[in-house]
Amino acid sequence: MRRVLIAVGLVGAVLAGCGGTGANCEPIADEGIELLQSFIDEIEGLSPDELMEAAADPNFIADIEEQADELDAKADAEGCSEEQMRELLEVRAESLEAQTEVGQIIVDLILDDAFFAE
Repeated sequence: MRRVLIAVGLVGAVLAGCGGTGANCEPIADEGIELLQSFIDEIEGLSPDELMEAAADPNFIADIEEQADELDAKADAEGCSEEQMRELLEVRAESLEAQTEVGQIIVDLILDDAFFAE
């Protein structure tokens, strides 16, 4: 479980870690929130045993890390600043939904003020 939560934190950190200024950051933030929602949905679809297996499998988070890296590169290419991305993601994070307790824990962690902090 700890590794799953770390993965969610990594996504936020990667998405917030871009520099410069740019105008096309909103679609990138939308993609970032879609990525987080997909991750939440995937986690919610796992049984407790499957969740424990997934948390122990380094390949489980490899795909989401790769997608987060691609979004980071897009943000850099568009010149999105850290502050812009943080603000855009914080607003969009309010739309995240969970259907299970585990999913709600992840959503709550993301909505925590510290998640998108510097």
